[in-house]
Amino acid sequence: MINFVGNPRLLDCCDPVTIQDVVDYCSDKTVLAVDTETTGLSHLDDKMIMCQIGDDRMQFVIDTRYVSILPLREVLESVSIVKILHNVKFDYKFLRMSNIRLNNVWDTMLTSQVINCGKQMSHSLNNVLQRDLNLTMDKSTRQEFVGKHDGEFTESQIVYGAKDVQHLVQLYEHQKVKCDKYDLHATAELENKAALAFADIEFNGIGLNIDTWKDLAKGAAKDVELISYALDAFIESNLKLNKFVDDYVQGDLFIGVEELRKVNVNWASPKQVLDVFKTYGLDVEDVNAKNLHVHSKDKFISTYIRYKEQSKLATSYGDKFLDNVDSDGRIRTNFKQILNTGRVASGKPNMQQIPADNSYRNCFVSGYDDWVFVSGDYSSQELCIIATGSKDPVWLK
Repeated sequence: MINFVGNPRLLDCCDPVTIQDVVDYCSDKTVLAVDTETTGLSHLDDKMIMCQIGDDRMQFVIDTRYVSILPLREVLESVSIVKILHNVKFDYKFLRMSNIRLNNVWDTMLTSQVINCGKQMSHSLNNVLQRDLNLTMDKSTRQEFVGKHDGEFTESQIVYGAKDVQHLVQLYEHQKVKCDKYDLHATAELENKAALAFADIEFNGIGLNIDTWKDLAKGAAKDVELISYALDAFIESNLKLNKFVDDYVQGDLFIGVEELRKVNVNWASPKQVLDVFKTYGLDVEDVNAKNLHVHSKDKFISTYIRYKEQSKLATSYGDKFLDNVDSDGRIRTNFKQILNTGRVASGKPNMQQIPADNSYRNCFVSGYDDWVFVSGDYSSQELCIIATGSKDPVWLK
């Protein structure tokens, strides 16, 4: 049964109720499904306009543009009520903007990834429902919420929101059976708990000393220029590489002859550089720095490796990196928990590959007055896991 909380009006699809009715129904439940609809993807710049909560028997659709969901905080933060969501990080960040934190969640997207061992397949709600329950949802209605800051919801939009809740409960019951079958409850529980921690990191973001970062970007770009001069000089002084030096250079009214570049190699082009190295006598298939390190005693090769390293700093971690700064001046990444590599990945931007150089890492600051960073680490964590898992007496000792 669908219930609507918002501007009171009679609708064929649902009954009008109050937010207190929602609280009264949900407070004694052990399992609830939760979903949100928003005007966009950014919890900073977009708004939650609909919140749906309920179970397979009763669904409540709340118009959050006119009705506060704060009365539901105790329900949503309860550690005894399981909250089922699909891609919990997304909804959680919008709920946190309403000063609500989630506890005890079951993410049907993450659990699908656990059940399928991180295989590279779509885990969207529509695909998971189709795969697991043979249910098809028309997700095109979702686009109707984008930019919908005012105006009444249509009956189809309300029904769409309620169906998400109803299907999530059905999917949860199906996944519990699968987790029992494959003994995956502990793994699913771990991933669901971790999702909230990752969501907090993404919600909070991290401060950046932009002025210092710009200075580093400028210095890296200058280093790339100087190293390219050194590479040019090597080609000009090596007879074997004479074909890469132009006999005639087009003059320019505003540049002195001594400043005109004679070497016709674009050092940023792997194809052209590979041609140079093969002419030089190097037997390599590509110019990947990992492959070149075996030849790094050669000054020409080691200079090119430094060029590659500095180019990475100048491009990926230069001024372009500042495009990732959000409207509040902080940087936020997006974590992907379950991959076939077994590792967590970070993207847009990748905060797991920030240069190890402290001059870069020290640019990241708390961004809040009187806040500091505290780092912690487990001593020999991997070795302890090996010992515990293997029960090997030598490892245990």
